[in-house]
Amino acid sequence: IPLDNVMGHKEYPNNVTSCPGQQWLVDQRWKEKLIARIQALQAGATPITEKPIDHYVLFWQHDDSWAQQDWLGAINYIARFRPTTGFSVDDATNARRVTIIGGVAGVSQQAEDQLRAAGCLVERIAGEDYEATKALLDQMAESGRRFLNL
Repeated sequence: IPLDNVMGHKEYPNNVTSCPGQQWLVDQRWKEKLIARIQALQAGATPITEKPIDHYVLFWQHDDSWAQQDWLGAINYIARFRPTTGFSVDDATNARRVTIIGGVAGVSQQAEDQLRAAGCLVERIAGEDYEATKALLDQMAESGRRFLNL
């Protein structure tokens, strides 16, 4: 594909798609970054192996249950920092930083070790109970502190 054919969604004629939001636009030049990476690869540069997700918040799920209470308790944190969120350890391995919500009964120590082995910086936010975890996440959101130790 010629680089002249690489276009952003607003560059297509008669485009009616919605903008993905300001978090995608602030200090980012996605098209320019993509073109620069393509040109570097075409010139023989070694592919970059950086992680495509910056921050992933991992919640637990089991056969027929999931971290619904933790999810609701993390709403203010999620609204403040807008991390990628989900329930998949495999997906979380694609993140540079992973915040696990809840104790090892939800997301196991083995899963945490798997994330570290994949090169992720991992932090677990787990209070003594749901209310304590929610209070900690709310405090982090209010203070603008995305991480406790990372």
